[in-house]
Amino acid sequence: MVNEVSLGLADLEADLPLLEDAFALGPIVVRRYLATGWMNRNWQVAAGDGFYVLRRILAIPASTARSILAVMSALNNQAVPVCLPVRSATGETVVTVNERCYCLTPWIEGVHRPGNDLSMPGVMSLGRLVGAIHQALAGLPADFDPPSAPEGSDAKVASADDAIHLITRIDRIIGGLCAPERHDLMARTLLRRRLELLGEHSHLRPETLAPAGSFGRVHGDLNPRNLLFRGEDVVAVLDWDRMCVSPYAREVVRAGIAFFGSASGIQDLARVSAFTAAYRTVLPLDEAALADAVSRLWWKRITDVWPAEFRYVRSDRSERIARMFVLDERAIQWWTRHLDDVTAAFAS
Repeated sequence: MVNEVSLGLADLEADLPLLEDAFALGPIVVRRYLATGWMNRNWQVAAGDGFYVLRRILAIPASTARSILAVMSALNNQAVPVCLPVRSATGETVVTVNERCYCLTPWIEGVHRPGNDLSMPGVMSLGRLVGAIHQALAGLPADFDPPSAPEGSDAKVASADDAIHLITRIDRIIGGLCAPERHDLMARTLLRRRLELLGEHSHLRPETLAPAGSFGRVHGDLNPRNLLFRGEDVVAVLDWDRMCVSPYAREVVRAGIAFFGSASGIQDLARVSAFTAAYRTVLPLDEAALADAVSRLWWKRITDVWPAEFRYVRSDRSERIARMFVLDERAIQWWTRHLDDVTAAFAS
């Protein structure tokens, strides 16, 4: 992580003179690296008489970034809190310097808050906001055509056998380590627990490829890192890089799991229920679609050990990946023990 950030800063320092010319805001001073963004590299910078977020775009092509940034103005006009891009002196929202792509947005004061910190009225306000986002995206011009999510209508439902094969492979890699660390030994224990879960619950694999319910444009990655709050008010919805066409129920369930989980893996089901009910006052979602989305997301999570794969197959030894693996395992263990309760919280 440190090497990656240092390399990004070295590139940025080389690019700054040209970025200053492009945006015509005067000298740009880098204040700090923003570690909450995972898909791109982001810095808080000072320029002219204001503060901004300067993003190096890595996760998507520049053309896609331009399309997404163009959507921000339309969403802003429909009262969705977004960060409008700063245009360059030539009117561009994405500037390419030394074959690296950047965009600039104003700095917005706010904090990232887990959903469990919100009051019940705040939880319901969040649910209505997600509904308003989906409404606003549905009203965009037809010529804006984001990609379909991998979990969309043609999604592959993972097999238990494929997951078992990968976990067994990772287990062998850990077993072959010359000097395993404490985390490696814990990871092996957790992976073996996952194998037990898969063996016990493989009969719950979704039977059909096509998810139930209505589809539409969605944000694609609603979680506490991508919302800024002042008090209980959302002042900015961030990081639209995963905007796509997906089942609405999937985004509601994914967001509910992300916002109302805890480090221990326990979900606050009362908040989940209030969040979902508030969403449904804005856009209708039937119980069958929500129950189907819960089942599919649970199955995706129980068959997915991506942090362990990153650490042991792709050799990403970062602390962040190690932490994500432990948190994911706690969450899926608790969810599996309370599968009916979680489904009822979303679909009641």
